[in-house]
Amino acid sequence: MFDKSKITKVYSGRKGCACGCRGKYSYGSKYISRRPSYYDHMEGVSDRTVSVITNRVMGLLQDQNAPVERVIWEDNFVAVDLMNDRTYTLYFT
Repeated sequence: MFDKSKITKVYSGRKGCACGCRGKYSYGSKYISRRPSYYDHMEGVSDRTVSVITNRVMGLLQDQNAPVERVIWEDNFVAVDLMNDRTYTLYFT
């Protein structure tokens, strides 16, 4: 399907704007510098959250009965919109 090690960040939120006002971005520590940065304070560096959202998206894509409304698959991201006004997005390197 896709290489989990290449996921730099994930988004979980309500459908619509993905600037962060309707959800949350989480970043993998592998892709963030070790010095304090904007991301450490404003967003979230969480390998656990990246893993949880990645596994959730993989499960939704494999389940024929999942309440998926739309899937957008591009070179650098995959977005899954659910029928319950939720969206998950995985961003790749």
